[in-house]
Amino acid sequence: SGVQKLMDEASHIAFEGDQLEQFIDKINGNTRSATMGTVVKKNGEVLKGFIDRTNREQTPTSIAVRLNKDDKNALQLGPENVKSFEVEGFEKYITYSGLMSNDKNTSPDLPNSLDTSKIQATVFLKQITSGPHLSLYAQTDDRKTRYFIAENGATPVELKYNQYYTDQQSSVLPAECMY
Repeated sequence: SGVQKLMDEASHIAFEGDQLEQFIDKINGNTRSATMGTVVKKNGEVLKGFIDRTNREQTPTSIAVRLNKDDKNALQLGPENVKSFEVEGFEKYITYSGLMSNDKNTSPDLPNSLDTSKIQATVFLKQITSGPHLSLYAQTDDRKTRYFIAENGATPVELKYNQYYTDQQSSVLPAECMY
């Protein structure tokens, strides 16, 4: 079977730390695991512990952190208390507070006219890539995926992208694609 083949291949791999547990979670289809990570709180305090991660399509709205893997209770932290966090070997997030687009931009939920509405929000942004001058971030919720760029040390800026129907037909017009 496919699982047996994976297990046979895995028997030749040297796992470090909690990598074996993560591998077993993947085989078993578990969607939640605690992975070593670092949280930097808004007050500068640094927490090292285990961050519960979920295989999700949306950006987390909060994180659960256990200082010891066997702790029963986790600290629940949201973007209002966190400056950044990193799940070792997986992903890094920063906190963004500011205006962001509020339109939907995926079919069939497109509006019939240009929607440039914005909301004030404090959210986590997932770092997609980082270079010597710029970083690219993404934030996904039940409305859309938003992309942000930031020069090193600067506040991220959303890359605006709006789509809408031009008439009652199925044609779609990308209205704005800039920052």
